[in-house]
Amino acid sequence: MKFTDVLWAHNIYRIINRHWYIQGKLKVLPTNSEKVLNEYGFNVEDINTYLYSNKTKQKNEVSKLNQDLNSEVKPCFMYKDDQVLLEGLKQAKVLTNTIDYNELPEKIVELEKSFKLTEEVHSNVKRKILLSCLLESTQTKLPKRKDPLRPAWNFPRDYGISDDRKNELLCKNLMMACENYTKKKNCSTVYDTFFSVPFEAHGKQIQFEITSEILVTTSEKLKPITNPNLTFHENLPIIYPTHCTISLLPCKNYVMDNIYPLSMKSKYPFVQTAILHLNYSQMKKICDEITEEQILGRSLLKGFTIAAAQARAEYGNEISELPEPVVIPIVHTDGRMFHFSIYQLNTLNLDKETNLKNIFWSIPRIPLYDECQYKQGKPVLENYNSDTNNSQV
Repeated sequence: MKFTDVLWAHNIYRIINRHWYIQGKLKVLPTNSEKVLNEYGFNVEDINTYLYSNKTKQKNEVSKLNQDLNSEVKPCFMYKDDQVLLEGLKQAKVLTNTIDYNELPEKIVELEKSFKLTEEVHSNVKRKILLSCLLESTQTKLPKRKDPLRPAWNFPRDYGISDDRKNELLCKNLMMACENYTKKKNCSTVYDTFFSVPFEAHGKQIQFEITSEILVTTSEKLKPITNPNLTFHENLPIIYPTHCTISLLPCKNYVMDNIYPLSMKSKYPFVQTAILHLNYSQMKKICDEITEEQILGRSLLKGFTIAAAQARAEYGNEISELPEPVVIPIVHTDGRMFHFSIYQLNTLNLDKETNLKNIFWSIPRIPLYDECQYKQGKPVLENYNSDTNNSQV
């Protein structure tokens, strides 16, 4: 055993504990403050009489009046941006009294063939695709990846450009390319607009609330494409035993309100084209994957909502039979796949007894490109489809 000198060092931990113990036992020294306050006419009272008073709390009983009122309110079936219909396009046609054609009108096809974009325009579009999908500096936390075969496995979080950001940049850049090529006037662009259309049909109250990411507005209303009377002998699909409102959410706290984001007194009050975004991560999926029919049904419902909101803003909220049809061209995209369609609103009477029906022209979705990603550290765009850009112009 090695002998060392005694250092007589203090135990810091014990000293700190003792210091807190001594300071906690200090007594408050008497002062003359109470006497001085009494001389000036101020009464001093003990604070404990207020802190520890024996006051009983009153129970706030919730009245059952609101519950009784909600039980008597007729529910409203809502459709919003994050919903898809169970039966897809068939259910949307029955819900909105619409017939569809799997092709665009001949006028539009001939107009599309008349446009011949140069190689300079296509190279500019390719560069804008790379700028929107790969070369954007914004980095955010992306949704979690899931493996169907291993649902409990946690993948590392991915960071990159969100789908909303890609769609926003891509659509804005393509819009700029179209404006530079066509050089159209008497039109304006509006972003992030909200539409709301309530109506009664099929014995229920229904309300559509949707947003349009980009609206191209004009001063002149689009002319009808075809005669509405040609739809008298067309039949709607049969979805029995499914009801047309099966995918809509019933709500008892609602406000039936017609909302059209543009004023009829403005310079550009009419919608020329509506560009809609599709973000799969924000959709409330009924089944495992969103099908093609459900995406087409989403395009139809959004086109109907925009057309109905414009018709009520122009002719009044109580209008059912329109003096003139409302035509809305629609571009529905998820950033890679594009769906081009046209909706013509002929009537707002959606009951089955009516012979007049609305019309929906559409073509199958077409890709703008196959892959846009980094390969060996280089941005690569594969299989660019020029027909998609021609259709958009």
